[in-house]
Formats: sequence, structure tokens, C-alpha cells
Amino acid sequence: MKRIVHCLLSTTIFFCGLSGYSQESDPFKPTLWLSSPQKVNDTLPEFDRLNFHKDLGLTKGTLWGSSKKINKPQHLFLVYKSKKKENLVSFMGEKRAVFLEGKSLYLNDSVDLNGYNESYGELLDVRFSNIQEGRFWMNPQLKDSRVFELVLTDQGSAAATNEIRTYLSIKYGIDLIDHRQYTYGGKQLWDGGNKAYNHHVFGMASMRRFNLYPSKSMHSKDGDLILSLSKGQRQRMDEGSYVLAGSNGKSLTFDKKSKQSRKEWLVQTGEEQIAVDFSIPLSKLGTSEDSFNDYELLVGTNGRNAVKYTGVPKDTLLVFNDVLIKKSNSNIVRLKEHPSDIKFETENNCGQFRLKVKAPSTISNYSVKIYDDKKDEVLASLNVNETYTVNNSTSAYFDVNLAYNGKKIVKRFETTIAGLSNEKIEKFYTLENGEATISLKNTGNLSYHWFSNDKEIAQGNEVTLRAAGTYSVNISSDTGCSITQVFSVGADFNDEGWRIYPNPATASEDIHVLFNLTEKADVNIALYDNGGRLVKTTALGTVQNETVNLGKPGLSSGVYIIVAYINDLPQIKKIIIK
Repeated sequence: MKRIVHCLLSTTIFFCGLSGYSQESDPFKPTLWLSSPQKVNDTLPEFDRLNFHKDLGLTKGTLWGSSKKINKPQHLFLVYKSKKKENLVSFMGEKRAVFLEGKSLYLNDSVDLNGYNESYGELLDVRFSNIQEGRFWMNPQLKDSRVFELVLTDQGSAAATNEIRTYLSIKYGIDLIDHRQYTYGGKQLWDGGNKAYNHHVFGMASMRRFNLYPSKSMHSKDGDLILSLSKGQRQRMDEGSYVLAGSNGKSLTFDKKSKQSRKEWLVQTGEEQIAVDFSIPLSKLGTSEDSFNDYELLVGTNGRNAVKYTGVPKDTLLVFNDVLIKKSNSNIVRLKEHPSDIKFETENNCGQFRLKVKAPSTISNYSVKIYDDKKDEVLASLNVNETYTVNNSTSAYFDVNLAYNGKKIVKRFETTIAGLSNEKIEKFYTLENGEATISLKNTGNLSYHWFSNDKEIAQGNEVTLRAAGTYSVNISSDTGCSITQVFSVGADFNDEGWRIYPNPATASEDIHVLFNLTEKADVNIALYDNGGRLVKTTALGTVQNETVNLGKPGLSSGVYIIVAYINDLPQIKKIIIK
């Protein structure tokens, strides 16, 4: 039996146990508001999180819907990830409907969002009207999409709209189309006068109207920079306070002459002065191939008069603590690279990783520690100028931590396994229309062998599977290295006991709906065109295990939406008329 959550539509905030608002400022009063309060860490699968926030966690056993009807013109804001086209949200009225899919929106003008949505996560907002007696439904059976937050409001002013955009952009670290949209409380938060730095704006803010308080950490969309605030600094940020950073859009590489990074960030704040921790992932630092490097963070309009901060390696990050950012300053931030006098040579093969360190005779207080990609220590030594050997068959990289002369430096070395494990195999694939096709990169130096129960069933970078079960693929390089990855294939859990056939169909063919429900149910069918216009409805009555002939559609070619209301709960499928 499914659990139904009826989401109330009213003039107060919708939270359904998920969200709320602060009493310290004018409350935000949307028609509907869905978000998750849970903070997450890196142990959660990447696709289920967005800048330290968890997705809504929709499950197959729960159907989200509104108990009150929508009649006024609405503005929908949706934060989501999507790898493919599948239904996310629907608003279905008496004569018209809106079907929102990953990368596509079905409206009268067939707005195409392809290229706007990215798998990292994006903010979509769209206005719609003429949904008389409409109800809201959210798909709880998402396969290749995740929804993180949904806000539905009456259509309001541009200023109110931009405040919602700003709140969602800062909370999730996603881009707005126009930097002038960053506003709150009637104030412009981001000064885009220096156009070179209007890329990937992100940061932290106190926006209590939306129950948003400064996060401990936020990372840029490209992952090159993480900003962090101490608990004390966060507590001192009043309503409307913010710290935002935008980049010049260049790559994080270093000029050979100046040793400074080509990538720079402009940091702006509404505070007179605030201390911020800056962190750079070590994997983002493209250091020279034969030496370890030290780094400084430079803050100022030019390198000569810039304030300098020394970085300290912490796990997989290079951290610059307590960097002072001032309201009155032009806080342009860049890195400077200082090559170390410690050189090295590496030898990498399928079974071993070898590192030979060459250090000057004047070195003191020397130690080396090596960690694998699971952060486990695999070697530690105090001996200088020797070759360190680590047996390896699974680690994609090793982080080498060196301490000497009071310094600490870190460098990451990718192994031969890395090139093989870059081939992304999902843990689970779903049969769609009886098939699951998996395509990997077609690289000349890799070969692919696919297995079912240890029996080889295919070769090559693409395979089509037609049965549920456990499979594996062995990926090997021309150097003789190989890895095996295991995955599962299961039935289409979006089938929900009914299918349409034939699909695609012609206008002169009879359309059938095959039902195989677990129990008897009252079923009604609604057919919508690509613009969301209701074409026809059909009451089927009580149905369980039977095939219903809907007759010849007599429709022009195109994509249509069929909604089956099973005991008043909508389930959505598409049909193509050729």
C-alpha cells in the first residue's frame, strides 16, 4: 500500500516536516515549499548531494501531491540534477497541464532547457497560468534525476523573484544567468562592475527570511575553491550579511614567469572585515612533474602589495586560514607557486608504485607518509633519499605527504589504475522497454570484456543487456593492467503495473494499455498534447489484470502524455505518434 503525503497549499510556508522560516524577519509565504534540512558529507553518493545538501529523498512508496487546488498564475523554482529526460513535477488542471522533465519543459511554447541544465545541478524557474483547479504532483520514482528544492509562489515582482533566485543560488552554489539578479532586502549583493570576475559566483549569506544561515563551507561550481567560516564568524553575520566570490573563468594553472595562477577570484562582502578560510583541492593543483611545491595565497590588486598567506595541507586540501576580506578593498585572490628543492622520480606499473625522493644534504626533520585513495596510510618513513615501494592493485592515486625544515607539502600521484577506473560504471541499470544499453569511452588503448555469471557475453565499449541480473566488465589497457567492475541490471520500476503499446504508434493503429496491478483499482486515463492541452479523458472503471483498447488516436504526429489516474494517483508515460 502506498503512503500518500498531501502537501497543503496555503498562504503559510509549506514544510511537511522538511523546512520552516525564521520569526526574526518577515516570513516567506510561498504557495508551496519543499526542501530537506539535512546536511551531508562526502560519504553520500555524489549524485544524491549538491554542495553539502541532500536531495529530497523521494521514495517509491510515497506520492507527493497537493490537497488544495491551484488557480492563480504561479512561478515555479526548482533545484535539481538530471542525466536524462524523465518526469519530475506535474501540475494538472481541468483543461491544461504542465509536465516538467529533466532537460525539457512541456508547455505551449515547448521551452527546451537542453544546455541550461547540467548534471552538477541547476536552478530552473518558469511562470505558468491558466491551470484551473490544478493539482501538484511530484514523481517519487526518479531514476536519473534528483530534486533538492521546490518553491511555488504567486507571480510577484522582479525584486521578489530575484531574492528567491539569490537564496537558492547561494544555498546550492549554482549559477544565475545574470549577476544582477543577486539581490536581497532591496540591496545588490554582487557588484559586477569588474566583468572579468562574474563567473561561478558562490559563497555564504544570512537570509533569515528564507531560513538560510551561513554554511560552514561552500565550494565553487567548478570545485576549484572552498570557502569556510568559523563558528564565531558565522554567528557574527547579521541579517543580510554575505561573503561572495566570483572567478575570472580561467583554468587553475600557473604562469611560468610569475609563478602566479592564471585563475583569480574577486571576493566581496557586506561586512567591514571578515576572516575566511580558503581551501584548494590538492587534485586541482597541476604541479610540475618532477618536484614538490609550496603555495602562497595572495590577496590584493597586485602581487607586489598583496597580503600573503601560507597554505597548510589537511587531508586532500591545501588550506589558507583566517584570510582577511574587507568591504572597502578590491579583494582579488590568486595563488603563487614556489617549486621545492626536493625532486623525485616515479615508476608506475600494474602491481607497484615506486617513488624515489632526491633531497639536499641540508634537509632536517624529514618524514614521508603515503596514503591511498581511501585515505589509509600505506607507508611511513624517516629515511631520506631512498626508493619507497607500495604494492597496489586497486588505488587510483596516492597522496605523498612530506615534512622537512618545518614545512609540510603534499603531492598526488595517479596510478595506472586511475586511467581504468575513470570509466564510470553505475552500480545499477534499469531495463527500459526490455533493454539497458551501456556505452563507455571508445579509447584505442583500452579493451572491454562483459560477463554474466563468469561467462563472457560481449566485447567492446558498448553492450545492450536484455535480462535482469548481476554483470561485470573487465577493462584492460595495452600495458596489461586491468580492473573488474560489478553492476546489476533490474526491471523498470517505473512500469507500475501498466504499459502502452504499440509505442511508437501510427494514427491509424489501435492503442492498448496493458494493466497488471497488484489489486483492483479505479482507473481513469487522460491524454495531453505536447503543449499541455487536455485532448481527451477515458473512464475505465475497475481494473486489475486486463488489456484495454483505447482505439485509434487519430492524432497528428508528435509526442503525447498519457496520465493514468490509479485510485486518483497520477502515473505518467509518453507515447509517440509517427
